[in-house]
Amino acid sequence: MGVVQMIKGPLLPFLLAVPIVLFEALSLSGCVSTSPSLPDLYIVSFVRNTTTPPTELRFGYMGICGSDNHTLHCRASVGRSVDALFPSLFPDLNGTHTGKQKAAAAQRVADVKALLQTARTLQSKVFVPLLAGAGVFFLVGLLSLPLLRRITRHPEKAQRVGGKFRLVTQACLALSAVLAFTASLATSQAAGALQFSTLVSAPGTHIAARPGVALQVMQWLAFAFTLVFAAAVSWFARVDEKEWQ
Repeated sequence: MGVVQMIKGPLLPFLLAVPIVLFEALSLSGCVSTSPSLPDLYIVSFVRNTTTPPTELRFGYMGICGSDNHTLHCRASVGRSVDALFPSLFPDLNGTHTGKQKAAAAQRVADVKALLQTARTLQSKVFVPLLAGAGVFFLVGLLSLPLLRRITRHPEKAQRVGGKFRLVTQACLALSAVLAFTASLATSQAAGALQFSTLVSAPGTHIAARPGVALQVMQWLAFAFTLVFAAAVSWFARVDEKEWQ
């Protein structure tokens, strides 16, 4: 049974496409909005414990969440500056104050904006969304399977272009697995290092960094399922190659 027969039946490798696409989409959508579960899918969370209630800032690949009164406000951050994000993430810090309260509030706003700038820099320079590339290659490989089925309906065409088309499909799935692995490993390593360096290099600031475990687990699951899917397609493709010869 080759790739063509695999497409016809509800086999496990083909069904893995559903959780792969779901996990990658959720990982990339973390902190974009306050929809259920999305605020909990973050790369790193910064918690400033010098205020009551503590100020928290979470960021994913394409979104940022802020909390200053135990209420999270999340926004998409791609292409947006700190000044554009701050009012919607921390609306309680935009109030008017007088006297000593005004000076203290201004200092607090400056500190939170500095933390927000750090998060945006890490988001755009360090935690590059390689997972998006993995998703694109996976979708290309997945959509090419029905086309491969159509090609194999004609024996002459299968012998002429079937092998090349099969190699393209396998290459896309392999690249998807490689990028998913790279994204998972890079995020885990960088988030862990950031947690350690933040706690040690900023004494007196009381800012703690916490890596997002849920997002890391989801990324590793997406990689594992992609690897199984790509290996299954490669295995079944060998059977098709023998049939075309």
